[in-house]
Amino acid sequence: MRNCKVKEANRLLWLKMRPDTPQKYEFITVENIEGQVNSFLYIKRWTQFFDLKGRKDIPLSSCKNISLKNINLTCNVFFDVEISENYNSLILHSKI
Repeated sequence: MRNCKVKEANRLLWLKMRPDTPQKYEFITVENIEGQVNSFLYIKRWTQFFDLKGRKDIPLSSCKNISLKNINLTCNVFFDVEISENYNSLILHSKI
């Protein structure tokens, strides 16, 4: 996502982590963004259609290599991330 102006957005970058389906978010770039948001990076469990369909295990989800460059935002919560044993590591590279 590049070269955006946001005004009173609720979330800028939302990574939905489904506990019944493995999610894999990689190599995301967010740059040249300005404006105002409530949550800058929002990563939480998303269970709206949760159904393990008989699985005994919960698959791991991951997000890594998220690059933030030239960000000029006002936000209430910068890192709005829910901790869970169902997520793998988050590697964040920032140049703000």
